[in-house]
Formats: sequence, structure tokens, C-alpha cells
Amino acid sequence: MKHKEIDGTKTSKLKSKYFIKGLVIVAIISSIAIIFLGGYLKDTVESGDTVSVDYIGKLQNGTVFDTSIQSEAAKAGLQLRPTYEPLKFTAGAGQMIKGFDDAVIGMKVGDEKTVSIPPELAYGQYNPNAVIVISTDEFNKLIGREPQEGLQVQAKNGALGTIIKVAGGQVTIDFNHELAGKTLEFYIKVISIQKAAKN
Repeated sequence: MKHKEIDGTKTSKLKSKYFIKGLVIVAIISSIAIIFLGGYLKDTVESGDTVSVDYIGKLQNGTVFDTSIQSEAAKAGLQLRPTYEPLKFTAGAGQMIKGFDDAVIGMKVGDEKTVSIPPELAYGQYNPNAVIVISTDEFNKLIGREPQEGLQVQAKNGALGTIIKVAGGQVTIDFNHELAGKTLEFYIKVISIQKAAKN
């Protein structure tokens, strides 16, 4: 029985062909892995990081009360500020209401989310004891001007209050935050993350 002679050139070409195919497959798999893992390898917000975010704050009825986006402010009929830019703060440093602070932890640049924040993680429950009544004369002595409903005043301890009623020689001032007792909804988009320096 005769054996066929193996063509060395053909064998070499065949090996080369499969080797190249193998390299291509490995390259494709590597590229897919890099793309797939890229999202996971991005920096995420941790406590102590400096974060810039765009946001839209709404009440439960959909009313927008604040935003960092000028077009959204205009659409909602808010009084426009001179400038609009992303909100910058240090995560976990207590610069924001707790619910907002907690929401950004773990987010990456470009991530978006909408969160519902209850009063206890926002501006607290409404406190009836934070509403005081003083005489108009006493108000004039303390503030040095006539009281008007809607006027904001500041107490000696720094607390801000709003006059909610002027009648019968008395002035009623509410020192609750205007959003106290309300559940708030925030749309948040992370614009940038500056990682905290490692010790």
C-alpha cells in the first residue's frame, strides 16, 4: 500500500491560515471583553469624591421646584437665574440632603436615575412648633420694617422663616423649610467624578 507524500508547503499554509484565524478570534474576543468590561471599570462615585451632576427636582404632583438645567427651568416657568451649570458637591460630606447624597453613591459618569426621596431623607417632617406668632410691634423692633406675607426673615440663630399671615396686629412666621413634609423626586445625571485623594 502506497502512502501519499505530504506537501510541506500546503501544510505550512494551512497552519498559517488557522493561526491567523485564531489570532483574529482572540482579538475579537478581547475587544468584546474590553467593551463589555469598560462600563464596570469606570470610576464610580464613593464617599469623599467630588461630583458634578445635572438634576431636576419635582414634587409628587410633577411640579418642578429646582433644576440645574436652564431649558427645564424655562419650561417649568421658574424664575431664571443668571447662570446654570451642573451642581458640584462632595459625596457623603453632608452638603446635600441625605437621600440625594445616597442616590449618587455607586453611579458612574453618564449614568442617569430618578429617585423618590421621603421627607425624613430630605427636609424633614413638617413641625407645627416651628410656626411662631409675634406682635406687629415686636416684629418691627426686631426686623425694622413692616411685615408682609411671603417676606422671608432670618432669626438670630440663622434660621430662615417665611411670613405666612399678617392680621389683627400679629405676624405668623413659619420656620419650616418650604419643602418640609414633602416627598421629592429627583432626576440625576452624573457629569463628572473627581476621585478623593487616597491616603
